[in-house]
Amino acid sequence: MRKQAKEITQPKNMLTKKQEKYVKSLHQLKGRRQASAFFFEGHKMAVEGLGESQLDVEQIYALDSWIEANGQDLGDSLAQKIVAVSEREMKKISALKTPTPVLVVAKQPEMEQAIRPKTKGLTAIYLEGIQNPGNMGTILRVGDWFGVDQVIASPESVDFFNPKVIQASMSSIFKVKLAVWDLDTLAQKKKNNQLWATAMEGTPVQRMDKTTHPVILMIGNEGTGLSPKAFELSDAIVSIPGHPDRKAESLNAAMATGIFCNSFVTI
Repeated sequence: MRKQAKEITQPKNMLTKKQEKYVKSLHQLKGRRQASAFFFEGHKMAVEGLGESQLDVEQIYALDSWIEANGQDLGDSLAQKIVAVSEREMKKISALKTPTPVLVVAKQPEMEQAIRPKTKGLTAIYLEGIQNPGNMGTILRVGDWFGVDQVIASPESVDFFNPKVIQASMSSIFKVKLAVWDLDTLAQKKKNNQLWATAMEGTPVQRMDKTTHPVILMIGNEGTGLSPKAFELSDAIVSIPGHPDRKAESLNAAMATGIFCNSFVTI
């Protein structure tokens, strides 16, 4: 005898015009700042984000098919926040070209106010003026991969909660501690960390001693690099040596960050 499938109670909530307007406002920086909220979408992102106990979820907008397949796995408090939407409605609120089956709105987590203590290794990545959302999101993913505790951005960098940043992070935005500080604040809070400025010309990072002090790695703007002030505050200037016959003028900021981070790995 076949076991009877668990019955899923469909949410009675339906998308309102007010909710539609609110989610659309979160596509823009001004709206996210006013509401202190953001959204993330896609099945994998939703599952990982909803699994974060410290995340304050406001609403879950989902297609009936997603609710039927996943609704029973949510706790009662989250299940009450589900709003059933049609594909047409999802297309209106989604930031993706191809509508997703689920979109979650949540409050932005609190920014970190201090550097997490370490005795050696790579403590944090500082991003000065990073503008490309894809680079920002990929750097969050790189930091997560290499076990970096924090990613700190300058105030003029792209917003951590930009939808393109979140998509590029592939859920790593939920796993890396975030902060937004200017250079003066970074200098005040660095404690025993050394600040290493990255540049085209400098000491090859592979030759640097990584055992005596913890390090905060500073990555500059995609076009102009780090500011003069960042170099003034730095304890060292490091570079990635390329092949003598290279044709490329430079490396992508996210790619360079990955190579720098890998240099701290000990096997």
